[in-house]
Amino acid sequence: MKKLNYGIISAATIAPRFVAALNTTKHSRALAIGASSLNRAKQFAKDYDIAKAYGSYKEVYEDPEIDVVYIASINDQHFTQIMEALSHKKHVICEKPMVLNLKDAQEAFAFARQQGVFLMEAQKTVFLPTSQFVKDKILDKDFGELKHINLSASWLIDFPKKHWVYDHHQAGVLFSSASYLIEYLLYLLDNPQFEYVTQMHLGTKTEIDDILISFKFNNKLLASTHLTMTAKTNNEAIFYFEKAIITIKKFWSANQLVVYTHSSDEYQTISYEKVPEMVYEIEHVYDCITKGLLQSPIMTEEITTTCVSLVEEIYKSTQK
Repeated sequence: MKKLNYGIISAATIAPRFVAALNTTKHSRALAIGASSLNRAKQFAKDYDIAKAYGSYKEVYEDPEIDVVYIASINDQHFTQIMEALSHKKHVICEKPMVLNLKDAQEAFAFARQQGVFLMEAQKTVFLPTSQFVKDKILDKDFGELKHINLSASWLIDFPKKHWVYDHHQAGVLFSSASYLIEYLLYLLDNPQFEYVTQMHLGTKTEIDDILISFKFNNKLLASTHLTMTAKTNNEAIFYFEKAIITIKKFWSANQLVVYTHSSDEYQTISYEKVPEMVYEIEHVYDCITKGLLQSPIMTEEITTTCVSLVEEIYKSTQK
């Protein structure tokens, strides 16, 4: 089995978790790290046992041993890094949000096809066994029709005041985290038609720090979503079926869920193997690349572009 060699772009806080997940596989490894400075890259390489450290991203793209580039840089740098990696004919996995506008998303996927390489947004949530369980129940109707969905997510991180999340061009929690909720729903419901309304609160620098998005899918299913960095919420997904309720705490990384069945008036906890949550998407990427696919059949271009378009539309509404 040939190992896929990954080049990591940026020593951002999410990168160690991705490297830890890579290290649990038999087929993929982090071979190089590129950071904003050579010293930072060397420290990251030492901490996470990576063979090569580069003081620039370009050196990662130019390394002939690198098969796949994982991009974890700041959101508004993603498009530039994606296009640079693709220009060197590297497969690319880019952290969410992949890009910040629809035009860039369409251009990136078109260029990947032109270059004959794989491109996917790194949306770990859709690959989790807990997500597949819910999707299966929606399709097989074991619990009857799905009647309502409620999602909440909150991040109370004490960012320094100069952090990019407070830049209104980065749109606060909207650009950084809305894809967790939106792409999760798009995947579970098979890219449904939808309409939506929003309510939001703007922080002191006009960043979105609290937002409610209410959806109607396929003209019948209602979903309530809440994303905030102003208060701690339940951080859970709740699916209300005719015959049961499924609850998933921290649905974006969960390895277990709870099913409450109306007929038996009982709760059942279903647990899956406790592994780094990014392992499932890494396994999927390996499968896609070894099969010669240029896109994921799960985390599709359609899901990414639909989400990007929606988030861009919401963001523009705050600029009027």
